[in-house]
Amino acid sequence: MIKLKFWLLFFSMALNVFFIGVYTAERLGWSIGGEPGRPPAMPYEALDLSNEQRAAFEAERDRFHGQMIEIRQVIRSKQAELIHLLAMEKPDRAAINSKQQEILSLQDKLQRIVISHVLDVSAPLSRKQHDRFFALLKERTDQQMAGYPPGCY
Repeated sequence: MIKLKFWLLFFSMALNVFFIGVYTAERLGWSIGGEPGRPPAMPYEALDLSNEQRAAFEAERDRFHGQMIEIRQVIRSKQAELIHLLAMEKPDRAAINSKQQEILSLQDKLQRIVISHVLDVSAPLSRKQHDRFFALLKERTDQQMAGYPPGCY
């Protein structure tokens, strides 16, 4: 059960880091799409979207990131509360477990939002765009996983 929670937490955080990193890079104008051999900062930039598709994609992205920011702020607050509980001279294990469940519930909610977002933005894509979009997501996830030493993920 602990292993399952670990993997759920890990994949949730990996997706969150991916989407927040991509969003931040795009907002800061770090598009690297013009450099040979390097992917665009935003995966959708490599999809040859029509103007209509791009507008819809960007509107959904902005809505999604607003939701993520709100939930991540609540998670950080709950994590700070958990650290406080853990640091107590006589930690209350029931309170710690309860706070952990609150955090896991919020992370589950965040994961569901991420999955819904990916499904929503990929639904109107052509088959070629769809395949490229998921190939890019996989590449980026693999790159993020490469930063972890063996056995630490």
